[in-house]
Parts: sequence; C-alpha cells; structure tokens
Amino acid sequence: MPSIELLEALDFNQEHIVITPMIETTHQKLIRILFLKGQNMPSHKSKFPISVQVLSGLIDFGVGEEKSVLKAGSVIFLEDDIMHDLNALEDSVVLLTLSKEDSVARVQGVVFKQV
Repeated sequence: MPSIELLEALDFNQEHIVITPMIETTHQKLIRILFLKGQNMPSHKSKFPISVQVLSGLIDFGVGEEKSVLKAGSVIFLEDDIMHDLNALEDSVVLLTLSKEDSVARVQGVVFKQV
C-alpha cells in the first residue's frame, strides 16, 4: 500500500506554478500543485472528471462566471469538459486527482500555456 507525504518538500517557485506527480494507481493520478500568492492557472478543461482539494492556503476557483473561494480542507469535483480556472489568494498547496486516462503533460501545458 503506497503512502506519500503531500506537505513535505514544498519547493515553491517564484517564476511558475510547481506541478509534481505524486502517485499513480490503477484508476487515478494524484498531482500536487504549488502556487505562490498571485500565481494562477488560466481557464481550461479536462476530457475526464477531476477533483481539486486545497491542502493549505486559499484558492479562488472559477467555473465559468461563478467564483468560489476554497480554503484548506475544501474539495471540489468537476465532470469532464467543464471550463475552470484557479488563482492563488495565498501561497497554496493543491491536490489534483485525475483519471488514469488523463495526463500530467496536459496539466503542465495549461501552466506553461502549451494547450
């Protein structure tokens, strides 16, 4: 049974969001995303359902025109093909859960504007 530490080795980066694949199971992938205050992920969507959990900090999470402030301990679930964006209101650690069929490269592409 694999175990990971999500709040250790937090190497934030002044230049960009930090995306770290943490674990992959037979059905899902868990990715840790580190945001410094003011960093954001622009509007994007996934072909598969996702969940976004704030482990620490404060995230402004947008779905279309609707905005929600997610604090530590908050989790949001999205079905596939839902446009959403994230903006860090504080330094934040987020856990993104993807379908096994989704890719870390897609998430990196959103951050580095490749998609």
